[in-house]
Amino acid sequence: MLLTVLAVVCWVATLTLPIVALSLMLRVEAPVERAVPIVIAWFLTPFMAAVGVTVGLVILQRSRRSVAAVRGGSPGR
Repeated sequence: MLLTVLAVVCWVATLTLPIVALSLMLRVEAPVERAVPIVIAWFLTPFMAAVGVTVGLVILQRSRRSVAAVRGGSPGR
């Protein structure tokens, strides 16, 4: 459950952080050649974390299902 919440938070951060960074850059009238790489980095960092957490969540769920299938299907239990 906690890993699912973490995955959702990471995906929300992937969308919101670049928007916040862009609005801050526009407020201070940052040059475009500096603002664009910063906003891209603010997108890529949580995106990579979100992908990693999501892959970890999928692997964990699949391993739990396989362990439950082995335990539930074994004779004598």
